[in-house]
Amino acid sequence: ALNDDDTVLFTASNDKTVKCWDLRAQNNNRDPIETLEGSTDSVTAITRTSNAIVTASVDGAVRVYDLRKGCMQTDFISSDPITSLAVSADERLYLVSCLETPSRGAEGTPSSGSSLAKGVVRLLDLASGKLFREYRGHLHQNVKIEAQFSADGRHIFGGSEDGRVLCWDLLQTTVVDETRTSGPVTNEPGRRRDHHQPGKDAISSLACHPDEDKGIFLTAGYSGHVKLWKYNDTP
Repeated sequence: ALNDDDTVLFTASNDKTVKCWDLRAQNNNRDPIETLEGSTDSVTAITRTSNAIVTASVDGAVRVYDLRKGCMQTDFISSDPITSLAVSADERLYLVSCLETPSRGAEGTPSSGSSLAKGVVRLLDLASGKLFREYRGHLHQNVKIEAQFSADGRHIFGGSEDGRVLCWDLLQTTVVDETRTSGPVTNEPGRRRDHHQPGKDAISSLACHPDEDKGIFLTAGYSGHVKLWKYNDTP
């Protein structure tokens, strides 16, 4: 992430820290001007607001580093890793994509009667860490998967390990649209089509165009393909 005037770069790392780099430094072997600590495992995602750096980690927590007050807020969200993080345009809410694994017993094996986990996207209040909504229907158990706000803030877009992209209504949490991985192509309104191979083409990264009128978004997957999508149309 970069600051407003692109003079400071913030990087997240497997070493459990966020480092701040002065891009105006002249020497090639520059050292970080500050290191933000607190995570107990790899930092998997980073973004910024007007006054804070926000990170997510494999330790299942989101940390908000307030640059004005010089303090850190920690929201413990999941016992499983968080793989993506997005802050709403008004900086009031944030969205995390949480990998889920089946519950395990004392011996490290799945507990009897436990159901297979699928994955969950969670919506929380940035100031308090209060959980507002959960979104399900996708598969997220093994690899990095991202979720993002739509440009108008009324929907959530997220990838899935089976090659789908899902669109949820932000308030109702229902899946209002999704791509498909197989099946015949029809003229069903509002349904997009794709040609992913389930289990081999996880959608790991997703970005919506900032102009809602454009009605487009980009996806990238483990197949090595980047695709440009238009709402209610084929890629």
